[in-house]
Amino acid sequence: QVAGFVGGVWGTLYAGNVSNQVFEDTRRLRGATHLNLAGDGALGGLSDISAGYKGRYGPIIVSSLIDADSHYDLGVTFQRPIGNKDYRVALRHNNGRLLADDGLTQIDTKSVSSVAEYVFGSTRYDIGAGMERLSDISNTANRWYTSAGLSTKQGAWGFSAEGHYGQVDNEQELSALIGLRRDIARGLAVTAAIDYEDRQVDIGGVNYTDVKDTRAILGLSYGF
Repeated sequence: QVAGFVGGVWGTLYAGNVSNQVFEDTRRLRGATHLNLAGDGALGGLSDISAGYKGRYGPIIVSSLIDADSHYDLGVTFQRPIGNKDYRVALRHNNGRLLADDGLTQIDTKSVSSVAEYVFGSTRYDIGAGMERLSDISNTANRWYTSAGLSTKQGAWGFSAEGHYGQVDNEQELSALIGLRRDIARGLAVTAAIDYEDRQVDIGGVNYTDVKDTRAILGLSYGF
């Protein structure tokens, strides 16, 4: 992963392996582990190499990306504390591409999505929703989805629970993620998770996604 940036009071210009930057700025935040809830967000994305701009204007953060194929990603985030609570709202629009699970079919995508977050004390509640248009050389499908979760921390223990439901032309996609974290020392933690995913979508004989799995994951992480 290589990226370069130059910034000032006017914002930051960046380029390189940064195709997930707008998604990271506007997504539902991760829970007690470093895992992502499957299907949460647009399926289509930008190519590995892209360039963009990010700037802060008071409580508003604006971010953007474009790649060599003219696919783009735009995001706006508003975050501000009110009293002893914190609120965040994010909007995202992107035009990208998805490689179907058959390994051959290229799918063009256009999506709009939003996220709302409420934080009180050590507990965070959030919800996200979106719509996406999927088009390949012979098929067109509409996708909508919603995801929600909560994350809380008590002393050295952290817990999170997340769920996702969506449809692609009436074919369902489901996923869930439960995470537990125990801090050991500065930056060192043990994490455990149950990760469930059932996303088997066939449109016109093309496997857009073809995953059904349940995993139990135990990890050791360190970060600073």
